[in-house]
Amino acid sequence: MNINQLKSFVEVVRSDFNITNAAEKLYTSQPTVSKQLKILEDELNVSLFNRKNNNLLSLSPIGEEVHRVACDILAQFDKIKSLVSNEDSTIKQNLRIATTHTQIRYKLPKVIERFNARYPNISLHFHQARRHNSLKWLRTGMWISLSQQSHCTCMTIY
Repeated sequence: MNINQLKSFVEVVRSDFNITNAAEKLYTSQPTVSKQLKILEDELNVSLFNRKNNNLLSLSPIGEEVHRVACDILAQFDKIKSLVSNEDSTIKQNLRIATTHTQIRYKLPKVIERFNARYPNISLHFHQARRHNSLKWLRTGMWISLSQQSHCTCMTIY
């Protein structure tokens, strides 16, 4: 038994026992869902559905119990995925930037504020450097170098 079989089973019930509709919601084909159901029933050695010819009519008594447990398992599965997703979103990334005193003092505060609001999981680390030093810093792992020449701002990204 695997999670895809349980997903197929639960989705068929949600789709009023229409395998084609369940397959569409699962972004797969009808034969794939039918096969998943057959494998699940064979493995459990029970009939999960009441059938008439090849049509699914309703859940069998054991199918109702399995459905309840399958829904609980899928809910727990989703909790695990959410837990891991939330953990990933709390991991801070670092962005190191070499720039001049003038840039950091006068040009960047509003930009930094907007950046932090938009990307809360990225920590900015600024290092004061002169233009000729910033290229050296790029070679030692600095990711961005900002400097100003005349009226233009030069931004080197590696």
